[in-house]
Amino acid sequence: MYSSLLLLHAVLALAVLILIPTTIISSFTGSKLSGKLGLFAMIGTHIQLLVGLYLYLAGSMGYKLFQVEGVMKEAHLRFYAVEHITTMILAIILATLARRKWKKEFSSSSVHTKSGVLWIVTLVLIASRIPWERWPFIW
Repeated sequence: MYSSLLLLHAVLALAVLILIPTTIISSFTGSKLSGKLGLFAMIGTHIQLLVGLYLYLAGSMGYKLFQVEGVMKEAHLRFYAVEHITTMILAIILATLARRKWKKEFSSSSVHTKSGVLWIVTLVLIASRIPWERWPFIW
């Protein structure tokens, strides 16, 4: 089950990495689709959080790493024990704030620049903490 959830986590990450740039473009162009795209991107990040929390708590590359001596001295182990989950939770919070900001801006302007900027920061945070060397979609 763990390997299936890990694959689901990777597939959802790919979907989120497609949805967020699309949301950014539609936010800055003032497209009416930006609301739905932002909603799907936010839902995708929240599902990622649920799957990721299970993987973090049940797997060997998460919470159990704190039982390893010197986990904070090893960059590879620290990445999975602390950096990945912390950055992703922050990105998911920003995605939620971007969606809320879009809903507030919807009535005031056709171009949603504040939510677009939040989506850009979210994308940068997510892309910076994906373990690209272990990702199944990179050959």
